[in-house]
Formats: sequence, C-alpha cells, structure tokens
Amino acid sequence: MSNLTLKGIPESLHERLRVVAEANRRSLNGEAIHRLQRSFEDDPRDAWTVRERAGAPYESGLPVRDPEPELVTLAEFIALPDGDPYRLELAAGRVVREPAPGFRHGRVASRLSRILWEASGDLGHGEVFFDMGFLLTRDPPTVRIPDVAFVSATRLAEHATDEVFLGGAPDLAVEVLSPWNSASEIQGKALEYLDAGAHLVWIVDPAAETVTVYRARDDIRVLGVEDTLDGTAAIPGLEVEVGRLFGQG
Repeated sequence: MSNLTLKGIPESLHERLRVVAEANRRSLNGEAIHRLQRSFEDDPRDAWTVRERAGAPYESGLPVRDPEPELVTLAEFIALPDGDPYRLELAAGRVVREPAPGFRHGRVASRLSRILWEASGDLGHGEVFFDMGFLLTRDPPTVRIPDVAFVSATRLAEHATDEVFLGGAPDLAVEVLSPWNSASEIQGKALEYLDAGAHLVWIVDPAAETVTVYRARDDIRVLGVEDTLDGTAAIPGLEVEVGRLFGQG
C-alpha cells in the first residue's frame, strides 16, 4: 500500500482503508480514499452494499456503492457469505453491515449475559443468547441480532430446532451502543423488537453509563447507575442494579 496517504483522513478510517486496499491487492489513490471517507461519513455502518459483497466490480480500488441498494430475500440473505469483520443484519430487505464491537461493548454484554443466566438458566425460565438472529418480520424480511437476548422456555418449545432464525422477537432484547450507532437507528431497532413481541428492550450506553428501558412505544425510561433494572416482565424475579453492568458494586 505504498501509494496510500492517510494524511488528513480520520484515524478511525485508517484500518478500514487498509482492509479495502489489501482486499484489492492494490494501492488506493487520493480520489478513492476521499470517496471512501465520504461514504463512511454518510453511514459508517453501510458503506458497502450487498452487491459488492457478492462480488460486484471495483472502481479505483473501491467497491461501487449502489445509490439504491438492492433488496434481498430471506433465502438470499441466508446464503450470503460470512460478513467478517462485519455483523450482517437485514432491515426490511436491505443488508446492513455493522463493524465488530469493541472491548468496552463486549465487556458490558458479557456482564449482562452472566447476570441474566444466573437469574434464569438454573431455574428453567429460558435461555440467554448472544449473536443470534431473530426474524422480526417476513415481508419484507427483517433479521436483527441483539447483543444479548433472553427467550422463555415456553417460546423455545414452540420453535423447531432446525430453524435458521428464531421467529419473532426475544422476550428481552438488549443492544449495547457503539460509537457509530445513531440515536434514530437504535430507537428504530428498539421499536422493531417491541412491534415483533418483545416484552422489554434495554439499550445500554457504556459511555453515559445509562440504560434506556422500552416497555412500549409510549413507555420509555432512562436509568442511571444508582437505579435498578426491573426485568420481571421477561424473567420472573429479575432485578439488577444498573451500576453492575458497568463494573460497579
């Protein structure tokens, strides 16, 4: 990548540029670099569309970005190759790519998974999942992958074990915010979970050390580290201090 000049380009894009250049086995010229920068500024999660992921032609060393990304069917989405290092979701037929979460994100998700398992697994209330897809709608298809999810034993018994994605939302869906998540995007996800049958949605913000609790479209609360999360709508007896998610107490 001898011709790749990163001067004036945000540091957050450096590794992304290197990945693109390596994938193309060529250097990126200045025009291509700034085009990539603009694409990530428009939407840092979705600069590459499903067309190039499937092998579309490259222009100036970069994938061609479709101004109107193609819609895909559920079967086509399932057949897509692994999106590593991106996590692939499907939003109303449109493939969405999100970078792999970082250390702080993963640490909070790990703590919460352990708390939920302690409150549910040994008592037979259900199971805790992470990085598992849920088919929220079929037409157009929407598949979301919450960072942490709880599904009751009753719900699990209703589904075939060979299903690729579990139909409907988890009883409790948890999303841990990353720096690139926008407020409108994450609120949209929360409402999707509720509309698909979730009893509770928790949006965890590691930077602000808050949890936004969604019980219904008109029942939304923001809790701080001194507050207590009430998860009994999903898991009987579940109450947890918000501070525990952030290593306090």
